[in-house]
Amino acid sequence: MQLHIKLVLDDFKNAEQQINNYIKSFQDEFDRLLKERETREAEAEQIRETLNVQKVKLNEYLNEVTAIRVSLDNWKPLQRIR
Repeated sequence: MQLHIKLVLDDFKNAEQQINNYIKSFQDEFDRLLKERETREAEAEQIRETLNVQKVKLNEYLNEVTAIRVSLDNWKPLQRIR
């Protein structure tokens, strides 16, 4: 009878350990996914900032090209006097 109780107790301890291992595994996976999400959000914000800087630069270049185009459109060659 004593051996039977010990086996039952051992089984319960083993089951408890398996449950604890499962909970730890779940918590580790949850933490990993949370960190991955935070990393993606941070990267997305950095990408948006970089794109906004590039957009400003492109608009500056466009303004320069537009000014050059206006200048070229208004340019008239000098007539040579003979």
